[in-house]
Amino acid sequence: MVVNASAQSTIPYAQPKFWGLEEQYMVDALRSGWISTGEYIHRLEKQFLELLEADGDSHTAIAVSNGGAAIHCILLALDLRPGDEIIVPAFCYQAASLVAIQLGLTPVFADVDSETYCVTAESIKKVISPRTKAVVAVHSYGGMCDVVEIQKMLGNSDITLIEDAAEALGSKLNGMHAGTIAEIGFFSFHAVKTITTGEGGIIVCRNPEISEKLRALRTYGSVKTKYWHDLPGHNLRLSNLLAAIGCAQIQFWDEIVIAKKEIADWYGEELSALGSVSQQQTLDQVDPLIWAVAIEIDEKCYPAGRDWLLEAMRNDGIECRNGFYSPNQMPMFNSYKSSTPVSDRLAKNVLSLPTYIGIEKEQVKRVCKTILKLAQSS
Repeated sequence: MVVNASAQSTIPYAQPKFWGLEEQYMVDALRSGWISTGEYIHRLEKQFLELLEADGDSHTAIAVSNGGAAIHCILLALDLRPGDEIIVPAFCYQAASLVAIQLGLTPVFADVDSETYCVTAESIKKVISPRTKAVVAVHSYGGMCDVVEIQKMLGNSDITLIEDAAEALGSKLNGMHAGTIAEIGFFSFHAVKTITTGEGGIIVCRNPEISEKLRALRTYGSVKTKYWHDLPGHNLRLSNLLAAIGCAQIQFWDEIVIAKKEIADWYGEELSALGSVSQQQTLDQVDPLIWAVAIEIDEKCYPAGRDWLLEAMRNDGIECRNGFYSPNQMPMFNSYKSSTPVSDRLAKNVLSLPTYIGIEKEQVKRVCKTILKLAQSS
C-alpha cells in the first residue's frame, strides 16, 4: 500500500545548519581580496586540529577541495604502483575504490560486520595478499571500525592504514577522535556533513614526510617555489571563501555535538520499540557522534523491499536515503567481484533517516511511526 501525502510538512533527508557567522566570515574573506588561497585556510587547518584534540607538533591538517580529493591525494602520496591492492569495505561510499581504479590500483573488498556496518580486523585479514599496500577503514554513518585492533593485526607490515572519517567527525574510539588514530585520516565537509563548507575536505596526517608531499600534491606538486613542480600534482585546494564557512561552523562545535547526540537519542528511544527494523550498533569502546541514523529492515515485514519503503515514505512526505550499494551489485565492479554476503544483504535492506540539526522531536516520532505503519500495511 502506498500512503498518500498528508497536509503535514515534508521532512527532508538533510539540510545545512548555519549558526550566524558564516556570512560574516565569507564577506571578510571576500573583502580581503584573497578568495582562492588565504588566511582562512590556515585558520581552518589549525582550528580543525584543535577540534580533534590533536597536537599540532605531531599532526598536520591539509585542507582540500573535497573528500574525494583527499583520498586521491593520499593514494598519490603513498607512491602506489599499478597492480598494487587497496582493501576497502564492500559496504560504504566507494570513493576510495573509485580513485584506486583511476590510478590503476586494484580494489579488494572486505566484508563488514552485520551490526556495526564496519570492517573488522578479521575481515581485512581474510583478503590481505602480498600485493596489499593500503587498507581504508571507513567509519560508516558515525560508527567506527576498531582501528586499534586493525593496527595490531597489520603489525609491522608495510601496509598503510587510512581512516575514512568523512561520516564520523566527532566520534571517538577509547577517547581518540576518528581520523587521528591511524597514520593518515581524512574528512568531508560536503553540504550534508556534520560540519559543512558546501564542498570541501581535510586530511590529518602524523607523518611529516607524507604531510609535505600531501601539501605539494594539492597544489600542482609545488613544495616551496611557485611554478616549480617537484611532484606531478593536481589543483586540489580548498578556496579561502569556503574555508571561511568552515571556520565559522567550528565556532559552534559544542552546540553541534549536543544537537547531534540529542537527535540520536530521540531515534534510539523510538526505534527500540520497532520490531520491523534494527538500528546500526556501535562498539562498546566507541562514543559515536552519529552523522546519519541507519537502519536495516526485516524483509519479512517489508516483503516489497527497501526501495518500496523509501518510495512509500516519500509519498508520506518523508525523505530517506538508501544505504550504500555493494560492489557486487554494480556492473562497473565486475572485474573485482568478491564474497561479501553481509555487505550484499545490507545493500538491499539498509536505509538512513533524516538526522540533520534542526529536525524536531515530533518529526523524529513521525518518521518512526511511519516506518511502523508501513510495516503493518505492506
